[in-house]
Amino acid sequence: STAVENVEATATHLFKNGDQLMVECESAINRLYLVDMTGKVLVNQQCSMTNEATVTLPQSGVFVLFLETTQGYIAHKVINN
Repeated sequence: STAVENVEATATHLFKNGDQLMVECESAINRLYLVDMTGKVLVNQQCSMTNEATVTLPQSGVFVLFLETTQGYIAHKVINN
């Protein structure tokens, strides 16, 4: 079995521009998931193993952004007004 450690949240930066959420990470991003508060996966996006990704926020609400990176997993709470 493989153990996966959590990456420090300070290793990422989030920038919101309208309904676009831009993510910069110190590690390469493999995949990102945007999940609503009911647990429904709204976005499941393969990334190109770069340190940046952009996701469109679907509507106003509270979401959790999960990043799968080369160093582990990162979760961020995202509020879209």
